[in-house]
Amino acid sequence: MNKEERRLAKWEKIKSKGLISYLIKMGLFYHGLYFFLIWVFLVPFINSNFTSDFIKNESFKERVSAFVVVSILYGLCLGYISWRNLEKRYAHII
Repeated sequence: MNKEERRLAKWEKIKSKGLISYLIKMGLFYHGLYFFLIWVFLVPFINSNFTSDFIKNESFKERVSAFVVVSILYGLCLGYISWRNLEKRYAHII
């Protein structure tokens, strides 16, 4: 089995689970969670000279609230775009 056949088999397995499963796994937990962690914790940590002082700020709570919504939307959008790209990539093969 060559590399392309393995990828196709993997895509068929992913596709059999459905779009919703893919959006939850790849969209929310992969793209959305990483986006959230980077923008809510890593960037402020770097901006506060590598201290955890940013957590004590009142704006931190607002930042978390805002980025929960933004991260969910971002993750779902990227997950859907990824799904569509995989559909297009393997549409001619199946």
